[in-house]
Amino acid sequence: MAACAFVLMFLPCWLFLPREGPAAQAAEPPKADWREVIGSTILWRLLVAFLFIASCVGTFIVHLQPMLADAGLSRDVAATVALFIEPAMIAGRLGTGLLFDLLPTRLVAACAFSLPALACLWLLLIPLDYRSAVALAVLIGVAMGSEVDVVAYMSSRYFGLRRYGLVFAILISTYGFAVGTSSWAAGKAFDAMGSYDATLMMLIAGVAVAVGLVLSLGRPPELAREAS
Repeated sequence: MAACAFVLMFLPCWLFLPREGPAAQAAEPPKADWREVIGSTILWRLLVAFLFIASCVGTFIVHLQPMLADAGLSRDVAATVALFIEPAMIAGRLGTGLLFDLLPTRLVAACAFSLPALACLWLLLIPLDYRSAVALAVLIGVAMGSEVDVVAYMSSRYFGLRRYGLVFAILISTYGFAVGTSSWAAGKAFDAMGSYDATLMMLIAGVAVAVGLVLSLGRPPELAREAS
């Protein structure tokens, strides 16, 4: 997998991305001060929001099939249902990108962030059969596909291109950390309590906080300037 990632991403970038000469490099604006970025309340609100969202997504990545089995489906059926996640992820990624071109940034992000909470509520409140489990898997897949798009888009909209590398690195690292640790924590919680119910309720609360933080951001800076 690592070799495939190298061939598909690094080599095309090395071969085909333009290389600017010294004159173009001299004309570049100065790099953003990292202390200014770290001190931004917008960055910290986004970081906490992505921490909660990634925790929800990470739990589903590892535990969806056990959750479906815990809800009464056989393990074979649960494995079949999980196959619907990947096509839904592609649809979620494409759809989120389209919506970002049409609707306000905060609204699209808040809606995307709400999807994992809806999936948690579904597991808690709705009895599952094969059809409802497939619909749930599609919802989770759309949520997984949209979240990374939200990280990338909001990094550029709220901090601009000069700060994009640093901001995106911080947020996507937080996202990856939360995905890895949340799946482990959910497993430990299940071993201790014998059920996913408490984990799902905690994830719903975390998603609600994340949605509130995103809605509190206000308009991206360039749009706020245009409105004034």
